[in-house]
Amino acid sequence: MFSFGSSQRRLLRLIATVLVFAVAGCGLGKQPNYEHDVEIAPGQWLTLKEERGKCWFICEWKGKQVVWDGKRNQHDEEELPVTLREHEGNLYLIVLNRENMEALKLLYLKLDESGTSFKKMASRDFPKRIATQNMLLSPRTRMVGIGDKWIDSWEVIKNLDVENGYFLRSYTAAIWIELETGVPYAEQGKTADEERRRILREYKAKYQPIPLPTLVKEQSDK
Repeated sequence: MFSFGSSQRRLLRLIATVLVFAVAGCGLGKQPNYEHDVEIAPGQWLTLKEERGKCWFICEWKGKQVVWDGKRNQHDEEELPVTLREHEGNLYLIVLNRENMEALKLLYLKLDESGTSFKKMASRDFPKRIATQNMLLSPRTRMVGIGDKWIDSWEVIKNLDVENGYFLRSYTAAIWIELETGVPYAEQGKTADEERRRILREYKAKYQPIPLPTLVKEQSDK
């Protein structure tokens, strides 16, 4: 039976911490250098630690450290998180997989039994009331030109405005259509706008998705 002194125990704890961050850094031993808050439920925020522009994040949830480690290509960004929401005490994640740029895929995940990482789940089991985009939102692409008008895309997404032309092509719309019809994201381009709008109207009326009142913390909110 081995026994360890206090200095040895401290050293072991330090090694364990380093190993956790190495795993979190997509296996490259990288450290988080950026933090931002995500609204995971109305008025409920979760702070993510990540390396800016990379494919992983760390957060604290119910006293445990949670790590999401996405696939990556040569640019370290093969998978990108689109949705991170809380539902009935658990975390759910939707990821855009860009392994094949000709056939983009949406992947559905939830926190596993260990409470420290995410596992894949069937799209049919994803909670439909929380299937809304709250990540992958950049200030640089916030204002979108449609015809002769400029649209605040964040407001459209936040309000779940199914009548807005921008919403028809949003990630939230793609998720709803896939969850309701089973048509994969990559094949939805074949669906006419009026049919898309019909599906979105019916989805919203049927499931009553929970909107996020803030969505993104702007500088004045922090």
